[in-house]
Amino acid sequence: MISKIKEGRNNNVYLYKEKNNKFIIKKFKNYFGTKYNRYFTEKIFIEYLKKKKINNIPRIISSNKKKKILYFNYINGKKIKRPNKNHLNECLKFLKKINHKTTHKNFQFQKASDACLSAQDHINVCEKRINKLRNKYNFKKDNESKKIYNFLKNQIVPEFKIIKSNIKYSFEKSKLKKNLNNNHLILSPSDFGFHNIIVKNDQLYFIDFEYAGWDDPRKLVCDFILNPDYLISKKDKFSFLTNFDRIFKTKLSNSNQFRVILRVHFLKWACMIINQINLKYSKKQSNMKYFKKAVNYF
Repeated sequence: MISKIKEGRNNNVYLYKEKNNKFIIKKFKNYFGTKYNRYFTEKIFIEYLKKKKINNIPRIISSNKKKKILYFNYINGKKIKRPNKNHLNECLKFLKKINHKTTHKNFQFQKASDACLSAQDHINVCEKRINKLRNKYNFKKDNESKKIYNFLKNQIVPEFKIIKSNIKYSFEKSKLKKNLNNNHLILSPSDFGFHNIIVKNDQLYFIDFEYAGWDDPRKLVCDFILNPDYLISKKDKFSFLTNFDRIFKTKLSNSNQFRVILRVHFLKWACMIINQINLKYSKKQSNMKYFKKAVNYF
């Protein structure tokens, strides 16, 4: 018996179940925006982690290159609704293991999806999402689209202009577009957060690596602590940042530059929530719960 458990823009995920036998089937779609397609990204990344003897990840049982399908063992665990300090420390341990003695020379992997290699890239990632939404909802006459467009026009765009100005003020002009040295990048699972973590017998298992690659550690941290699907306390956020600084030799917990970058990714997340709205398939409700979620998040 096969049942669909997730349908996304980039893949469909199924659960195969027969008597005591269970496994996960992940079928990737053709869209990809990095060096490797998402099938190869996840496969190569998981195989590398296995070589590093990192075992709290899915195990690939089989694969089909032609059909872009990966078959994983089933992890019978639960999602974490309220992350605590111990959970955050386990996340840090996982990131540390991934990057321990990992360099561009011994793992010549791609850049992460939407990787930010310069301060300007953080601006560009957000601006791209804002413009995409403005183009999508501009000139539409239905009330729902007008609400969304006005929110973008009157709230998101003015705030983005302020943040963009703050970033340009915080960075020297010569360094704004300058890419980080490879030694300052981190090997990132990308899309890293508790939405992609399962707990089983007090052990955290990390899943979904189709966006993985080398990236600015600031982007990884921004996405991790800003994700609207779970709440991390202010105290635990600061603890996570200070421990991250210690492990990766960064200075995020006391950096004005990081604070303005954090703000631009906050706007990016508001746009990502709005992007989940699909007026085409739900005319009555228009999935306006996502719009309300975006407004509340903002």
